[in-house]
Amino acid sequence: MRVRDIEELDNLAISRKLKKRWVGSGSSRVVYALSPRRVIKLADSEAGIEQNAREVKISEKYGHTGLLARVIWYHPEYRWIVAEKARKAHRIGLCPAHLTMSRRAGILDIEHIDNWGMIGKRLVLCDYGLNEDIWFVFYAQRRGYCCI
Repeated sequence: MRVRDIEELDNLAISRKLKKRWVGSGSSRVVYALSPRRVIKLADSEAGIEQNAREVKISEKYGHTGLLARVIWYHPEYRWIVAEKARKAHRIGLCPAHLTMSRRAGILDIEHIDNWGMIGKRLVLCDYGLNEDIWFVFYAQRRGYCCI
């Protein structure tokens, strides 16, 4: 599937063509395969938009490290992002560089294997949009935590 411009990708994101290409979903985003090398993450709530925005910023800062599935393209209002597609990781063997980058970027949820994948022989973090601010604003109250 070749996409030529942002308008075409925007139209594709709201079309039914993607349903057959479902990769996974989380609390605020749904992921579809665009090609063998790219996925699109569609925000389905304000929390998803915030997580997409975070992934863009983190990818811009740390994408060169090879530790992340990089964001390639994104909607100006972060309704969707296009990122590198990774194969499922079957185990996590984190190196100090992964831990240092996660801590510096304020990334939560790095211990879940579903957030990791493989690109070639590299272990990469695929889902890195959640931080403490997003957690407290969008999820803590829903899960019974107090946000004072």
